[in-house]
Formats: sequence, structure tokens, C-alpha cells
Amino acid sequence: MDRSKNNIKNITILSLILAATIILICSWEPLADKSSLLQRHSSRLQPFARNDELRTALGKASTPDKTVVISVINKAYVEPPPTGEAPSMFDLFLEGFWAGEGTRPLVEHLLIVAVDDTAHERCLFLRLNCYRLRAADDASGSGDGDVDFAGEKVYMTNEFIEMMWRRTRFLLDVLRRGYDFIFTDTDVLWLRNPFTRLSMNQTLDLQISTDYFNGNTTSEKNPINTGFYFIRSNKKTITLFQRWYDMRRNSTGLKEQDVLQNMIRDKGVVGELGLNVRFLDTQYFSGFCKDSRDVGVVATVHANCCRSIRAKVADLKRALRDWKRFKNLGFGGSTNVQYSCANQKLSRSPAQRKKMATVRNLKIKTSTCKRIVKELHSYEKEVEREAAKTADMKAKGADPYDLKQQENVLAESRMMVPDCRKRLEAALSDLKGTVAELEESGQKEGPEFDDARSIIAEVEQLFQSSEL
Repeated sequence: MDRSKNNIKNITILSLILAATIILICSWEPLADKSSLLQRHSSRLQPFARNDELRTALGKASTPDKTVVISVINKAYVEPPPTGEAPSMFDLFLEGFWAGEGTRPLVEHLLIVAVDDTAHERCLFLRLNCYRLRAADDASGSGDGDVDFAGEKVYMTNEFIEMMWRRTRFLLDVLRRGYDFIFTDTDVLWLRNPFTRLSMNQTLDLQISTDYFNGNTTSEKNPINTGFYFIRSNKKTITLFQRWYDMRRNSTGLKEQDVLQNMIRDKGVVGELGLNVRFLDTQYFSGFCKDSRDVGVVATVHANCCRSIRAKVADLKRALRDWKRFKNLGFGGSTNVQYSCANQKLSRSPAQRKKMATVRNLKIKTSTCKRIVKELHSYEKEVEREAAKTADMKAKGADPYDLKQQENVLAESRMMVPDCRKRLEAALSDLKGTVAELEESGQKEGPEFDDARSIIAEVEQLFQSSEL
């Protein structure tokens, strides 16, 4: 009897052990599989962590209305050129904010996007708003693989084109997050606060710089430059950037700027999407593609039409030096400067270049005076229109809030007139000085001189009239 009970007990224990063993075998996974599972789980979490970093970076740099300034850098931009001579292009970029008019506060809203560790460490050292962009970062979760963006990417090489597309994809992500932004290359000097020259009209979707301005701010024939633009986040601009980026695979050998240019000029994307685009005047948003800039009004100077960083740095240093000289001289100094990119060869002899430069200076300064006169008349007409509108609103008993808004518009219009007058005074003084210098050197005749003397007489008559 006892033996029977013991047998039953032993069988029960063996059954429990067998059942436990079966359960363990069924639930067991190889260590390698668990490691793989952990890696997959970790990889799913990493994009969210990076997205959180970007959200934090954008939030820190943006204004209350979600506007931010963005620039992308790599190792080649933060280190001196191959000659070893300081500064780097990034140093010059930042110095422009320090030396510019009304630009220092904008550094607080500048987000520096670094595509390699060296650039990121430099940004952190300078205590700027920094974000480390990695090749795998993408709103869609797909990456470009292990792409090295650290070295100099010479204009139009495959690496250069690839980096530009990577930049476009990142900026699309920023738009999707609801941020308006100015994008600026680091070879752009900010001499004045560009927001004073950009339109704050909320209906404008995109304001983009040009290499050569054709005189019409709405003309889609303007040759654009994606090194500086102001864009607002909305469905239309997000669609534009998505289409733009999607066209990269069918645009082999073209940089992103060329693709966008074709979309605007040849494919009619502006009209198709109902975009309101403004093409920026090179008088205010200038570059090296043209020989001259009016320092009296220019907001930014872009080292475009230059292939290498060394060439860009050489001429940006010269531009910054002349800007500082202009500020020290005030309105009595020269308001026009010319630069030839250091990597562009001139075939003319030094004597020929000097003679052509002096005559070209005369033509430039004459043109500047003419343009400012037109600008002044335009401001005066604007004041007249706004004053008449204000008077009409008062007579009709308009809503006090609307009337106050209109009075503010009128006040802003009136403020533009004295500023324009000062610039005209400076331009006139500069032109007269150039004419006098040329006359002393024996150059007194020619259509350029006739044109210059004519505008001098016109401006002097304006100053004597009641208009000013």
C-alpha cells in the first residue's frame, strides 16, 4: 500500500518536471535572436530620439511665431582653406552678423546644422544653436547610408550634388514641422538685417535670391539661387519641396538648384500649386555673379559664381573689409564696390582693366543715383496713397482698430522717405567725387560723363525743390 502511494507520488513529480521542461523548450529563443530583436527595437527608437533632438533645436532657435534662420556646415567650412590662412568661411559668416547692422540679435535664431562631427563640435564650442544631421536622419525613416559629408565638396561634383539633395530633404522636414525659415549658405555675408528688405506679406510663400535680377520681382525667368531664401510653411510649400526632392532620381548630373529652376521656369509649378513667389533684387540681396553692389542698401552679399572655398574666402574677406570701411566713413564714403572672384581669370592687361574699371564705376554710380531717385518718387507716391486712404477712413468713421492699423501703415511709409533721401545724398556725393577724379585725370568726354552730369543736375534740382 505504501509502495503504491510512493509510486504515484514519484510519477506526479516526474510529470511536473517533464511539463516544465516542455514549456521552457517551447518558450526558449536563441541568444542571437534576442540580440537581433533588441537591435530592431533600438533602431525603431533612434529616429524618434533624433526627431526629439531636432524638435528641441528648432524650438530653442525659433522666434515666438516659429521662424528660424538655418545654415548647413561641414568640416571644410569650419576649417581654414588649404593655404592654412585664417579665417574659415564659417568664421567670416559669423563675423558678418557681428559687423552687420541690426544682425547681432539674429544669431539667437540661427540654427547651425552640422553634417559631420568636426563641424558640430565647432558649433558647440561657439555656443550656438546646433543640430547634428546624420545620413540616416529622415522623416520617412530611410537614409542615404554611410555618406561622408566632411570634406570640401567642389561645385557640381557628385558629392556636392548629393550633399545639396540631403540638405533639401532636411529642409522639407523642417517645413513639415510648421516652421517658416530663412535658409542661408555660409558663404553669404549678412551686412544688414534681411527682414527689413524681405516682405512680411503673409501671402508670399517664397522669396528667393537671384544670380542676375531681370527687374521684375514676379518674373519666373529670373535665374534663382537656392543659397538664400525665405519660405513659409504651408501645404503649398511642403508640396513644392516634396516634388522637388522626388525629382532627384530623374535629374542625374543636375544640382538641386537647377532642378528647382526648371520646375519654376519650364514646368509651371508656381501656377500649378498657386504659389506666390517673389524674386529678390540683387541690389539688396547681392552676389559675386555681378561686378557691383550698392553698399548703401545691400542686405546680403553671396559668394556665388565661385567654385572653391579658397576663392570664396578671399573675396568674402575683401567684402567684409570694405563693408567695415564703409561703416567707418559713413555716408561720405564710397557706396559701390566691385569684386572679381579669386578663381576667375581676367584676360585684359592691368592698364585696360583699370581704365574700364573707372568708367564702369562711373556708370554704376550714375545708375545708383537714378535708381534711388525712382525709389524716392515711389515712396512719395506711396505716402500720398496711404495718407488719402487714412483721410478717407477717418471721414467715413472707420472702426478705431482698423484706423489705427492704417495710421501705422502710413507712419511706416513716411519713415522710408528720409532714409531714401539720405541714401540719395550719399550717392550724389559719391558720383560727383568720381566725376571730379576722372576730370582731373583728363577723362572728361563721352556718353558716360553726359549721363552722369545729367543725373547730378536732376538730383540737385530735386534737393532745391519743395519735393524734398
